Amino acid sequence: MMNHIYRFTVFAAVIAAATVLGGCPQLTNDDSPFVEVTAITGVPQAGEAGEELNLNGAAVEPSNAASRAIAWTVKDAGTTGVTAISGGKATPAAVGILTVTGTIAGGLGAGQDFTRDFEIIINEAGFVAVTGITGVPAAGTAGTPLALTGTVEPGNADNKAIVWSVKADGTSPAGAIVSENTLTTTGAGDVVVTATIADGLSPGTPYTQDFTITIGAAFVPVSGITGVPAMGTALEPLTLSGTVEPEAATNKTIVWSVKADGTSAAGAAVSENTLTTTGAGDVVVTATIAGGLGGGTPYARDFTITVASLPDYTMVPVPGDIVNKSVGGAQTNSKFFQGSSTTMGINVSAFDIGETEITYELWYTVRVWAESNGYIFRYSGREGNDGTDGAAPTAGKPEPVTNMTWRDVVVWCNAYSE
Repeated sequence: MMNHIYRFTVFAAVIAAATVLGGCPQLTNDDSPFVEVTAITGVPQAGEAGEELNLNGAAVEPSNAASRAIAWTVKDAGTTGVTAISGGKATPAAVGILTVTGTIAGGLGAGQDFTRDFEIIINEAGFVAVTGITGVPAAGTAGTPLALTGTVEPGNADNKAIVWSVKADGTSPAGAIVSENTLTTTGAGDVVVTATIADGLSPGTPYTQDFTITIGAAFVPVSGITGVPAMGTALEPLTLSGTVEPEAATNKTIVWSVKADGTSAAGAAVSENTLTTTGAGDVVVTATIAGGLGGGTPYARDFTITVASLPDYTMVPVPGDIVNKSVGGAQTNSKFFQGSSTTMGINVSAFDIGETEITYELWYTVRVWAESNGYIFRYSGREGNDGTDGAAPTAGKPEPVTNMTWRDVVVWCNAYSE
């Protein structure tokens, strides 16, 4: 027992030592992909002489880049008097253009730095340059004029008048134009517009910013629904379907319902896209397409479906009678009639019998209704001799039903009686 305790203690000590010295190496993931830096954004485009310039608001893209620390240096101070950048900050002494370099060590991989140069315009003290434009619409609809607006930041910028234009770099769909501050389009796609503020960065230097606006397809309202079935048969489920016009309609999903206005046959109900009825008559169903007319307005239309009664089946009455039956003679083992014969009268009550055999059409209609109401059949029945068991009636529907059991017949008769 002491040996086992001793070995466990040594093993635990080895694990503890491995943890202290760096943990379990197999848990590290040295195969995770390296994410390169692709850009540095948010660098100020302008500043003021005598005012501190802060570069610490710059962002590295993508946000999950492996290296993200930016080191700033002066590439060309021009006439600004900036000699160094400390902690991401510098104070220019005079107006001019200051060129700075942002470096991310290992930003492109081991031993490969990511670098970008940025020109910053230094204005006279008191001049407030534009730093950004916000609130520009991001989406529109083809064929619908879109007002281009935006908020200039900061609010006290010296120049704030925005002039809009479509960027002619092949990124915008054909038909996109700007007139004053209104964008019009003829097709769907992404439109790149440019906002320009004259003297926005400094006297003589404009501020520009691009915006991508996603243009959706023009709304096409529903004009009609065709091809809705006009006939049905009581008890036989009827699939409700229709063709939405025009084909390019934006919303085309039809929801069916029975119109509760007293015009529908008793027992008419719709489940999803299936109409069921228990009797003959005219059923008025309503087809509704949410948002079919646009602006949240549905498209709705009523259709009248004439539901016929069950296929005709004629019953012939058979009158009751007394049937005489001769028994005995050969029945020598009968203790009642041994050695003799006699005639018995059997009383048969009146009943109805079908004039013809049950057609598959009638069988199928009643069976489908019966199964939806809890009746159970062993066999589904067949259309004549060559039909498919349980299949919907075809041109051979007047043929008699075959391939069912006596119990199936009893179940069917009970359902037919309902």
